[in-house]
Amino acid sequence: MCWYWKINRILQIQEDQLQIQKDQLQNQKETVRLLEKLVKASNNSSTKSNAEVDLINTLDSKFNPAKLNDEEIEKVNSKIPDLKDNELIVIHINSRIIKRIHKNEFAEGKGWLIVKEFGK
Repeated sequence: MCWYWKINRILQIQEDQLQIQKDQLQNQKETVRLLEKLVKASNNSSTKSNAEVDLINTLDSKFNPAKLNDEEIEKVNSKIPDLKDNELIVIHINSRIIKRIHKNEFAEGKGWLIVKEFGK
């Protein structure tokens, strides 16, 4: 009866599929472990440019609520070359909007913080 309905063959195929799924899960766990290790190593490495380090140090020393993530640092760094005399790069604490404005337009205490000032 088992031979006729090929139950033994079906059972073997299912066991093979289960083994393949277990191997894939093990490979995924190993990949996640290696990615976490890579991220941790890249965060600890000194690959940041001097401008990024200066920007991070400035932000850490002046105010903690506006600590920038890597994407925001990249956006600020892209705006620095266009910065003109009497201009600021500011970030809004809540919305995280980063923009370049003239010093006269800056309204302190409205949730905006200075990230970079021309010449500083």
